Amino acid sequence: MLVLAKKHGLDGQAAKVTCEVTLNVDNGSFSLAADLKVALPGADKAKLQALIEDAHSICPYSKATRNNVAVKLTAV
Repeated sequence: MLVLAKKHGLDGQAAKVTCEVTLNVDNGSFSLAADLKVALPGADKAKLQALIEDAHSICPYSKATRNNVAVKLTAV
């Protein structure tokens, strides 16, 4: 995310990311879901949301879990 922050006109040094992971059970089948919340003091929320989505699109971990783990991205 830090690599892309400048592209979005933000300084990502003070960003705080929290993640809540949920284990879902549906008819004996298990799946994971992740709710990522990103806070950046003083940042415009629309710019921050765009940064989060951009970072998610290139993140190696996100690529590895894409279509396997439901992910919600929220600027707070």
